[in-house]
Amino acid sequence: MAAPSPLLSALMLVVLATAALAAAGGVNKRSGSSRKAKDLNNKVDIKLYTRLYSENGQKLDAYNDTFLEKSKFNPLVPTKILVHGWLSGETKSKGGAILKDALLEISDYNVILVDWSQADSINYLGSRWLVSTLGELIGDLIGQLYMSGGIDFSDLHLIGHSLGAHAMGFAGRTAGLGKHGRITALDPAGPLFWNDPAVRLDKSDAGFVDVIHTCAPVLGYWDPIGHVDFYPNGGTWVQPGCGLDAVPVGTCSHCRGYSLLLESMETPGAFVGTSCTGWDDYKAGVCAGNATAELGLGLDRRARGSFYFETNAEPPYSKLPGATASARLNSTKNFGRC
Repeated sequence: MAAPSPLLSALMLVVLATAALAAAGGVNKRSGSSRKAKDLNNKVDIKLYTRLYSENGQKLDAYNDTFLEKSKFNPLVPTKILVHGWLSGETKSKGGAILKDALLEISDYNVILVDWSQADSINYLGSRWLVSTLGELIGDLIGQLYMSGGIDFSDLHLIGHSLGAHAMGFAGRTAGLGKHGRITALDPAGPLFWNDPAVRLDKSDAGFVDVIHTCAPVLGYWDPIGHVDFYPNGGTWVQPGCGLDAVPVGTCSHCRGYSLLLESMETPGAFVGTSCTGWDDYKAGVCAGNATAELGLGLDRRARGSFYFETNAEPPYSKLPGATASARLNSTKNFGRC
C-alpha cells in the first residue's frame, strides 16, 4: 500500500489528537496557575528592541518588577509585542525579526519579541497545551509594564502567528485589555481550536482584533473571530505561488500573513479588502461597492466584518499599479518556517 500523502497524514494527526482531547475532557480554558507561567518563563526568551538598540535586544523578565527601570524601554512611544507559532522562534525562523526591523524603520516603537521555541515541541498536542500558559506569561509581562507606568493599553499592539495568535488572546484576557489595545492574528492555528471561544482567540480579548486568514482549513482557523477578518484569495490553502505547499503541509500558505503585513507596512494601501459574504460572491462581483478596509497598521478600527481581496503569486503581492518588492519582502518568499 502506498504511503499516505503529507496532507492526509497531517489531517489524520489532527483527528486523532482531537479525539484524545475529547476523551480527556476538553482543552484547558485557562492555565489557572501563575506557577506554571513562572516555570515557563525560564524557557522563554523575551527581548526588547528599540531604534537605539535594534540589533541584539535587551532581555526582559515578566516577573522582575525592577526590569523596566533598568531597560531601554521608552514609555512615551507605542509598544508592539510579537510572538511566533509552532516550531518557529528566533533561532529557527525570521518572521518576527523581519517585522521588528520594518516596524523600527517606520516609527519609534518598543518592539518586544517573545521566543518560546525552547518550550515548543515537535509534538503539536504538547505545544497546543502551552498556549494558555504562554498567554498568561505575556499577560503578566504586560501587567508589569502597566504597573510600572511603562505603557498605556491604548498604545499596545499584540501580533501573533498560528499558536502565538491564540496565546495573544489569553494575554489580552490575563492583562485585562478589555476595550483597549489591539491584537493582530496572522493565520491563527486551526487544529484543536475548532470549539469554545474561551479556548482560542476571540474579539473580546482586546479593544480591536484583526485577523489574516491564509491557510484554512488545514493549518489555519476558518471562521471569522475578530472585529475584522481578512481573507486574501479566499483565505484558504493553497495561496497563490505556494505550489503544492505540501512539505510540510501548508507552511507556505500558513506563513503568508507575515509577508502581507510586511508589504502593507512598506506600501500603505497595498491590500484593500471588500466586505463580502464569501469568496465566490466576491469573485462574482456581488459585493462590488460594499465597504472596504485596508490591511495593516493603518486599519480603521471602526471597520467590522469579513473582507476579501486578491494578491499576486510573487512579491510584490499587492496588485496596486507600480507596486514593487523590497529585498526584505523578497526574502519572505521561501519561508521554510516563519
